[in-house]
Amino acid sequence: MLYWVIKIQLTNVARDSPTLTKEGRSTILQYIASRQWELTSFDIKTAFLRGKADESNPLAMEPPEELRKKLNLSAAQVCALVGNAYGRVDAPLLFYKELSRQLKDLNFRVHPLEPCVFLLESNVDSKRVLHGILGVHVDDGICGGDEFFHQQLQKLSKSLPFGSFKSRKFTFTGIHLEQLPDYSIRASQSDYVHRIMAIDVGKPRRETPESALTESEKSKLRALVGSLQYAVTHTRPDLAAKLGEVQASMANPKVSTMMLCNKVLREAQENSHVQICYRSIPVEKVTHVSFGDASFASAKQLSSFQGSLICATTEDLNDNKEAPISPLSWSSKKISRVVRSTLSAEAYSMSRSVDRLGWLRLLWGEFAVPKFPWQDPTKAYACLPMAIITTDCRSLYDLVSRTAMPQCEEFRTTLEVLLIREQCQDHCVFRWIPTTIMLADALTKPWNSLSLEQPSKKGSFAYLTKNPCFAPTPIVDLQFPGSMKNLR
Repeated sequence: MLYWVIKIQLTNVARDSPTLTKEGRSTILQYIASRQWELTSFDIKTAFLRGKADESNPLAMEPPEELRKKLNLSAAQVCALVGNAYGRVDAPLLFYKELSRQLKDLNFRVHPLEPCVFLLESNVDSKRVLHGILGVHVDDGICGGDEFFHQQLQKLSKSLPFGSFKSRKFTFTGIHLEQLPDYSIRASQSDYVHRIMAIDVGKPRRETPESALTESEKSKLRALVGSLQYAVTHTRPDLAAKLGEVQASMANPKVSTMMLCNKVLREAQENSHVQICYRSIPVEKVTHVSFGDASFASAKQLSSFQGSLICATTEDLNDNKEAPISPLSWSSKKISRVVRSTLSAEAYSMSRSVDRLGWLRLLWGEFAVPKFPWQDPTKAYACLPMAIITTDCRSLYDLVSRTAMPQCEEFRTTLEVLLIREQCQDHCVFRWIPTTIMLADALTKPWNSLSLEQPSKKGSFAYLTKNPCFAPTPIVDLQFPGSMKNLR
């Protein structure tokens, strides 16, 4: 009877465990670069054996035959697992709880919006001082801080021994990070991309591009798409639209789909030098800018796509001056519903871009502003520098910037426009820019990755569309190298 009770309770064992999100990691890296702290990484030895078992919810284990004989156990009896062992379904959660407890004892506190981000603070002359920040992804940590922070980190290593401790140049969760002399941080996956193997498509198969794939070929295609998606998600937004074109055909893949995926891989390897750079922007000057774009369905591609890019920058960008940019978050995906016009697609995409912008501003505010009122976003955004929302859709810009009720063909589009208009009141400015300098264009259109690659290389961006009445002047000065400068 005991065996069956435990078996039923096994499905109720808590096994969820938080991990560091891409937005949380990017915000940490940006803050470390802005504070000019030394970038550090560590991992904890035998992490899954460090957690404390929950005595109120014991686990049972099936003993091997030798143990049964020694303990004289019947076939219906099991053993209680009172210690730790590899293979526990709740091992990651137990370790996270133990790590959180240890950090709390060292005066760290959890970020209210990111359970895997910890802040070390103190009060000096009634003023809050942030000594350092720490992000954990299972048993790997990434952090930066002052001398007191590193003293606390040393205390942590005595109770949870570190397997490695590296600074300035290392690999974290498959991403190569390097801190430059000016404290900016570069993130790349060059080695990872070169290790991805292409699918071998023989000549007979290439001669029949419209043929359906075999089960073996489908498996290889899914593996290649998954490998490329990991790079696109973390360091290669320039490939997002191209990979999205492959993913849109995954429901009924053909030989041509497999060949197209190989082509995306070749481009990724040929341009493996592309990387993300978190610029060392002073904390008090950091603000955020969102680029939102969409592509409407075409005869070749029946799905509409949305793209969003959020960057850290300075308010100089809103004053039409050249400003540094640090890509923090991006998204490129198929619009989940049918849209009937370009305006509908742009409104749907922009609404989600502004939503992502708001989340990143709240993540940043908890680092940068003492007693940040994140529970009340309206008050919280007012504590931060004015953010910038950009679109290259003139009709959407006109609808959002006007006071009159928007008149759209679809009432659902009207609701999206009203939502964007409401979100723009949260200490933001809504701006129009020409398509030629829309950085999110590369997230929705497979043929245009240059718009994203060039400013990423230079690390700065500028445009001139300033008018306090939301009426942009038709003058554009794009700070690109070579022939792309001074576009008009």
